[in-house]
Amino acid sequence: MKLVIKKKLDKGYTENQIYEYLKIQYGDWILYDPKFNKNTFFLWLLPIVVFVIGGWLIFKKTKFYKL
Repeated sequence: MKLVIKKKLDKGYTENQIYEYLKIQYGDWILYDPKFNKNTFFLWLLPIVVFVIGGWLIFKKTKFYKL
């Protein structure tokens, strides 16, 4: 990846042109800041679901031991 970026910089590409090139070649995930759309819905939703399930499990475990 660094080599690709170095070659593009040597050719005179701007930072935005390099970002666009990488997005076209590899998709939005390459930016580590994907847009919220139907393709990335689960990527954005998964951390929330894991957090909620984890909180629920902790709550249930501690409630169980208090009885």
